[in-house]
Amino acid sequence: MFLDLAPSYSTSHCQPAHRGRWILRLLSLFCSLGASLTVHAAVDSNNATALLAKYATLTDQLSRNNFQRPLHLESSESPNGLKGDIYAVVEHPFSAVDAALNSPAHWCEAMILHINNRQCQVSPPSAATNGAAVLTLSIVRKYDQPLEQAFRVPFVYRKETHAAGYFSSKLSADSGPMGTSNYQILLEVVPLAGKRSFLHFAYSYDTNFIAQATMAAYLATFGSGKVGFTVVTPVTQSEPIGEGSREIKIEPVYIRGMRGLMERNAMRYYLAIEAYLAHMNAPSIEQLDKRLNSWFSQIERYPKQLHEADRTTYLRLKRADYATMQSTRGTPPEAASGTVTMPGTEATR
Repeated sequence: MFLDLAPSYSTSHCQPAHRGRWILRLLSLFCSLGASLTVHAAVDSNNATALLAKYATLTDQLSRNNFQRPLHLESSESPNGLKGDIYAVVEHPFSAVDAALNSPAHWCEAMILHINNRQCQVSPPSAATNGAAVLTLSIVRKYDQPLEQAFRVPFVYRKETHAAGYFSSKLSADSGPMGTSNYQILLEVVPLAGKRSFLHFAYSYDTNFIAQATMAAYLATFGSGKVGFTVVTPVTQSEPIGEGSREIKIEPVYIRGMRGLMERNAMRYYLAIEAYLAHMNAPSIEQLDKRLNSWFSQIERYPKQLHEADRTTYLRLKRADYATMQSTRGTPPEAASGTVTMPGTEATR
């Protein structure tokens, strides 16, 4: 159609040869739109390529690790904050993961599972958030604290990119409890062969002096016995035998402190996503209990790092949280599939 109107239009330089102003405007518009789509497609392609390259570099770590699952965890600490990254392979096709985690409501359903998350309210997109939805989370420092003592943190949800072979979603909050700020939660996914997917879950936040002092006090007292997942000493050592030696296994020493705290929370969040995906096809009336039980069972595979409460206590608290949330929405608890919570804290976040 446009070729008939402007036969001398040059697609290679986005410059029309015809002098008609209306054609110039039309072609300028389409050139700009085409350039924009090309840029976004290139970004998606670059992100997918980078994530697949990361998968290739982690082949050994994903196949041999202390998690007994295809998972790799990294953490870092800077003078101004903490970050945790989890890379994992899940036995779900890309299309299913995309459908399951493509909306703020679905994020709430997944993150109800974290023991410190008590409520989640989704607000629709507005001009104040540039058209993004908001998840307002109620987070307690200790799982058995009443809801009235929860911190309420609004996370802005954005679907960053979405393509046939890559998607990413992002949650961000400007401020959090006790001097924390700049919360960033990212999930990106690419497809793998065999109806599998490769996930990258990243979680980070900044800290000021108040936050650092509060965390240090917690880690020196109630959290003094808590550890993360990174092994800071070798798990084997040489033992002299005559003129030779042999390798013997020793008890690993795990990282502590701020990075240990970050690793525990990052792992709790990732396991929430895994539990949500595992039961996304269950009947809606069964999904909540299946996900809660699945999350707790996975948490208890790592009791040294993640144990907080017994199963009975956990299920009682989370069912009560869910019932409270559904009552505030006017939805009977037995009629919905479990829309609650988002990432919370361990004790001092």
